[in-house]
Amino acid sequence: MRKIGYYPGCSAYGTSLDFDISLRSLFSKMKIELVEIPDWNCCGATPGHVIYEELGVSLSYFNLAKAYSAGLKEILITCPSCYSNLMKAKSIYKKSEGLRKKYSMMFGKIEPEEMKIYHLNDFLTKVLGKEFIEKFVVKDMGTVKVAPYYGCLPRLPYVYIDNRENPTLMDEVLSWIGVEVVQWPYKVICCGASISVPKPEVATELAKKILAMAREYSTDIICVVCPLCQFNLDSREKKLGFNIPVLYLTQIMGIAFGISSKDLALDKMLTRPKELISRVY
Repeated sequence: MRKIGYYPGCSAYGTSLDFDISLRSLFSKMKIELVEIPDWNCCGATPGHVIYEELGVSLSYFNLAKAYSAGLKEILITCPSCYSNLMKAKSIYKKSEGLRKKYSMMFGKIEPEEMKIYHLNDFLTKVLGKEFIEKFVVKDMGTVKVAPYYGCLPRLPYVYIDNRENPTLMDEVLSWIGVEVVQWPYKVICCGASISVPKPEVATELAKKILAMAREYSTDIICVVCPLCQFNLDSREKKLGFNIPVLYLTQIMGIAFGISSKDLALDKMLTRPKELISRVY
């Protein structure tokens, strides 16, 4: 069984518990063991980096040091923000001699060239690949139209895994499991992200435009890899009069792999994919 280090991030044990559950079920099916970084801590999210940049970088680096000391030199991250922050810490550690000495003394030394940090999208496409993933597909997904929604992921700082204007990594994975991939113009339009807290009306209007475009393209499912994107879209559907399930890539893959709806946490979605389950299972 292959092993890889896993950084869940704070949302995996809260608002995106369904992402974490489905990820673990999917990787178990693929015989890949996720090894959590021992005693991992928050990456600093947005507030830590905005209030005091070095604080945010320090929090992210601390996770790298913990992983390295535990012998975890490959790390998988699902949250785009967490991925961006840990990649930032790795980059700054390499470039700044002053911070390298300071962090090595405070948190422990790492060898950045030995550490591989993957977002889910590039791990699936560039490490596992088409042939590996296709062999687990047991369900016919050919009648399901899925719109991949990347949000801001390709444009976040220190994220260089995909085309910034027209990302395709999720498209590739979805095509491998046999769904009809919807080519639509809103795949990288921002959902409002954390502005939904101070200005919910702005995020609501953005969600309305994204959901309306998905409906215009006769989308059955919107596919995401960001907990905040999933929440911003899914939580506003009922109010806005839409009924398009917003599922994580891991959940859609899990359906194609024949994993039970319970093990994919499909019952935890606000807009539940009842029609999809009846068509596929």
